[in-house]
Amino acid sequence: MQGTWEREAQEQGFLLGDLGMLTQIAGSVCYASKSSNLTINPKLEVLKCTIALNQEHNKFGNLQEGLKLEAHKLEAWEEHIQFDPACKDCFFFFQCMGRACVLKNYLSKSKKCPIVPKNAPFLVEKIRKQKEILRKAVSDGKNI
Repeated sequence: MQGTWEREAQEQGFLLGDLGMLTQIAGSVCYASKSSNLTINPKLEVLKCTIALNQEHNKFGNLQEGLKLEAHKLEAWEEHIQFDPACKDCFFFFQCMGRACVLKNYLSKSKKCPIVPKNAPFLVEKIRKQKEILRKAVSDGKNI
């Protein structure tokens, strides 16, 4: 179903998101998959992921109580950031590196691929068409 909508949108000249996520090295690596990344919300809670805002496994401390982080919780997330040798043979490896969504990896206790490998031909065609749309827009002098 998604492929049908995307093809139709592309035929009408629509851009479908950021091509960098699909084409750049590490373009699909989530900021929460970076060991040095932490987020502080308005309640001064220290989080790893901005999607799981109210989930206890994503809260590592509170700055109102001083800078004391729950290291054991951080270590549990770190396990799901580590490189998985099974990822090296994936066609999407250089964009994702097995680190597209540490939250999904953490919750499932395994690596979750951001794309379905059997969809590789569709993904390649999507990228090609999006580049075509961009080229045409640039040559027509459109602001994108």
